[in-house]
Amino acid sequence: KKMLNLMLKVDLCISGGGQTTYELARLGVPTIGICFAKNQLLNLKYGQKAEYLEFVGWFKCKNLFEKIEEIVESLNCAKEEKISLAGQKSVDGQGARRIIEEILKWTKKK
Repeated sequence: KKMLNLMLKVDLCISGGGQTTYELARLGVPTIGICFAKNQLLNLKYGQKAEYLEFVGWFKCKNLFEKIEEIVESLNCAKEEKISLAGQKSVDGQGARRIIEEILKWTKKK
């Protein structure tokens, strides 16, 4: 609950590329994503493609802070709103329900 409340208070988040990126997207929080591990790369690339986060690269990137600064400086209310809506559209919170429905369909076929 503490993390949720914190996420609801922010206008922008800088995050690693794990599960949190989907939670932030669902809440409509514009996010700058940094990759810390190979298994995060697909999450970050998907978020970039879906336009709900800005992927700035790997944590070791020499110009990481400059990239973050560029993104922060480019933000305005309209862009933040667009990013927020893209996140909520891409991550609707119904994934678990859809998985259960697919499993039930599969078990009925057998």
